[in-house]
Amino acid sequence: MKTRTAMKTLSFMAIALFMFLTSCKDNETISFSTDDNSNLQSEASSDAQLEDLSDMSGIAVSSDVGTSTGSRTDGSSTGARNIKDAINDGRFSCATVTLEFATDNVPVQPGTSIGNPHGYITIDFGTGCTGPNGRVRKGKIVIEFHGRRFMPGSLITITTIDYFVDGIQIEGTRTELNATAST
Repeated sequence: MKTRTAMKTLSFMAIALFMFLTSCKDNETISFSTDDNSNLQSEASSDAQLEDLSDMSGIAVSSDVGTSTGSRTDGSSTGARNIKDAINDGRFSCATVTLEFATDNVPVQPGTSIGNPHGYITIDFGTGCTGPNGRVRKGKIVIEFHGRRFMPGSLITITTIDYFVDGIQIEGTRTELNATAST
């Protein structure tokens, strides 16, 4: 009996000691090199630029009823129309913003109907202009949309053409597919 009690006590002490030792940590100091700090800042800046680009594209696409209904409210079936007046965002203040519908109106995703709008929005900052926030933008952002905006299956492709923000070139193509319905 005493052996059994002694074993339980010894086991309890061993477990308590193990837990105490594993729960204690030395004070660790994490230090980053200059290169690490530079890389982190660069990555954060890149993420911010991509989010800004995506945000601007979303605003441009939602600024005109035509991206939702395919309506060509100016009465024309072809040609670009200026939609800048419908945008209330200072980042667009010195840009030319045009909407042009494609002539095909074919679905890009399975399950979408042929009547869904398909077109292009071009945001052109020209050779450079300064917005109200002091950022200098130049070049173009071209947004291609397929399907009714913000509806399941709608697709937006954002492409930059010689696009710079404060002298930093943002290049590439970003594709956003709406997978669920928006409320």
